[in-house]
Amino acid sequence: MAAYCAPVMIPLPGKRILVTFSKTHLLGLDAESGTLLWSYKQEGQDIDCQVNTPLYEDGFIYGVAGNGNGAFKLKLSAGGTQITEVWKNMRCDGLMGGFIKLGDHLYSSGYEKRQYYSLETNGGAIVDSLKFDRGSVIFADGLLYLYNEKGEVGLFRPDGAKLIQISMFKVTRGTKAHFSHPVICDGILYLRHGKSLLAYKLRE
Repeated sequence: MAAYCAPVMIPLPGKRILVTFSKTHLLGLDAESGTLLWSYKQEGQDIDCQVNTPLYEDGFIYGVAGNGNGAFKLKLSAGGTQITEVWKNMRCDGLMGGFIKLGDHLYSSGYEKRQYYSLETNGGAIVDSLKFDRGSVIFADGLLYLYNEKGEVGLFRPDGAKLIQISMFKVTRGTKAHFSHPVICDGILYLRHGKSLLAYKLRE
């Protein structure tokens, strides 16, 4: 059964691998033939959706799954036909807000505990947490923009494990849940809340 996440394409010498989630597995597919090369089963309880797109960098695949294995790091073989689990962290279980990797740290929201986490990417340990409810995270010009389910947008500077808050405002227009992912383009922050589309000027 299909999941909600967008796929990612991994270009390797002589081969391209499409990586995406089904409802219960992370899948690696040969992009030309469609052949299943490998799968990574999600072991959590009550699995019903996988939303966050995986990240490939320097031979490793990173992911955060709210219903399943939490955050994880996989080693992809040189030919792309095998994976090896490096670590997983069940506490960092962001359901649908995405995650950002900067250097040796990964930033994402939790789900069961309504806060954000900072993980070090070598061993997967949580090195800091931030009480800012749960939600999405994006990155632009060296700063992280957090948008939580209470309708608060926070601007944070990543400093290794720490997230240093610069400012915050509350979305006051729109209706229902604050689930969207903000987008920044040409100095404008776009954010949808229900039937309202909001635009905020970031530059002077």
